[in-house]
Amino acid sequence: KTINIRGTQLSYTVEGEGMPVILMHGWGCNHSTLKSIEAQLTPGFKVYNVDFRALAVAMSLRLCGA
Repeated sequence: KTINIRGTQLSYTVEGEGMPVILMHGWGCNHSTLKSIEAQLTPGFKVYNVDFRALAVAMSLRLCGA
């Protein structure tokens, strides 16, 4: 999924049910680097896994090797 915030497209996922948890990736990466953690949390939590505004998916894929 993507959302446009002030002209910037951000990728995100929302998975699971329960209390909300927000995942925040490290600098130079994107939300896909936390997919394994997201998968472990979704059985008991509603997990919001979002990209930071300053990083585009294509750029961070190159930097993180995802």
